[in-house]
Amino acid sequence: MMSIDKPGGNWLFAQKEINPDKIFLTTDDGQLTFSEVYELVIKFEHFLSGKIKKDSYVPLLCENNPGFIISIFALWQYGATPVVLNHKLTQREITAIIQRYNFSHILLHSGLQNKFSFTNINLIIFPDLFDYDVEETKAGNYKSTAVVLFTSGSKGEPKGVKLSFGNLFHNALSFNYEFKSAAEDKFLASLPFYHIGGFSIITRSVLCGMQIIFPNGLKTENLLTALKVHKPTYISLVPTMLKRLIEKGLTHYEGLKNIFVGGAPSTRNILTDALGKHLPVTLVYGATETSSMIAFKKLKDSNDEYNGLKPMRNVNLKITDDRKNEMPANTIGEIVVSAPQVAQGYLHNKESSAVKFENNSYYTGDAGYIDETGKLFVFGRKDGIIISGGENVNPSEIEEALLLHPGVEDVYVFGEANAEWGEQIVAAVKIIANSNITISNLKEYLRTKIASYKIPKKFFFVDAIPRTELGKVKQSELKNLLNI
Repeated sequence: MMSIDKPGGNWLFAQKEINPDKIFLTTDDGQLTFSEVYELVIKFEHFLSGKIKKDSYVPLLCENNPGFIISIFALWQYGATPVVLNHKLTQREITAIIQRYNFSHILLHSGLQNKFSFTNINLIIFPDLFDYDVEETKAGNYKSTAVVLFTSGSKGEPKGVKLSFGNLFHNALSFNYEFKSAAEDKFLASLPFYHIGGFSIITRSVLCGMQIIFPNGLKTENLLTALKVHKPTYISLVPTMLKRLIEKGLTHYEGLKNIFVGGAPSTRNILTDALGKHLPVTLVYGATETSSMIAFKKLKDSNDEYNGLKPMRNVNLKITDDRKNEMPANTIGEIVVSAPQVAQGYLHNKESSAVKFENNSYYTGDAGYIDETGKLFVFGRKDGIIISGGENVNPSEIEEALLLHPGVEDVYVFGEANAEWGEQIVAAVKIIANSNITISNLKEYLRTKIASYKIPKKFFFVDAIPRTELGKVKQSELKNLLNI
């Protein structure tokens, strides 16, 4: 059950008062209670004093470790809003975000100090622990916007989603109602915290008084070790991660309640293998803009239908056509979500906010239908975003990067169904005559332009990319040409 029943206030302070000696964070190096974490947060707040402005947006670069959680609560305590950045991005990509939003500071964990070297911005490097001797002066200074998390945009620019404390609270409230979380539960920090799936592990855990288990990294071997040693009750995975864990020997253990699987389409083979090992798989659907999962289905056995999700408590779903008219049952259209979990909009982006958010509803850009019983059936993205290995990838961003290469004349990037990745990224490329380009050349070039997970898994060199008179790619004709 939720031990905190109000969306406002200082959640960590409340847990410190309710459960001072209860373990909150567990790593291979030791454990921290709610009281100990709160003490570190107060010291971190003191560390921030004079370095950043209250009520400001503060970009944060940190891997999954206790320092991330301490920094988030310290920024909230201080009265600033964390803007969580993907530390897997290149320095060029992060710099573009910083410049686009005109941020003045970056909070950088010392573990990433050798990876990034920013100029023309105030860089604040913070360690894991703080030795300031300070006294608590207040119980927090929480503001309306809790965090900004980034998601891919339809024009290739990442958009910062503004999530309020109320959004995060109601996500945890719905989670607790549907899955009956208890104080003795343990949640594995198995997803990156810069994703909503990972970030919501933090907020659900502090609101429900649960323990967070940190694996010693997010590789398959690290996760498997943490599962065997700590036996968490909840795990969140993307399909690729589940597949690799099963291949490495993951089986059911006593106390395991749910393996939440989402972030990308799941193949029948992966789910059948999981159920064959008696793993408690729950398919989930949601987005950054909905504060994580808003619909789910707990699979019973390998004969169960792998679709037809139940909306979570306080979530209203409808299907609309291109003119936003609501469609009848069993009619495919755009999935629209109305719920207290729906985000405030996009940071400094009124145009996109107006398109995607309307009357407390979020227009997902996903295609699907709702049957006569109210179950949701999801068919994928309407806007062409590729979901590969749980990462949202915008093909236009890759196309723009490839077109910067002096030997590339034309390019089209799209997703192809793949058993391991959900979708794999494919690029059809027309090169300039006599340019002598190889696939290895293009991959090496892209490594300096975009994050490694965005680099296509397959390249095809073509004589021409078929297009309409308006310049749109004839997708069926291209795929026939490529025999895929």
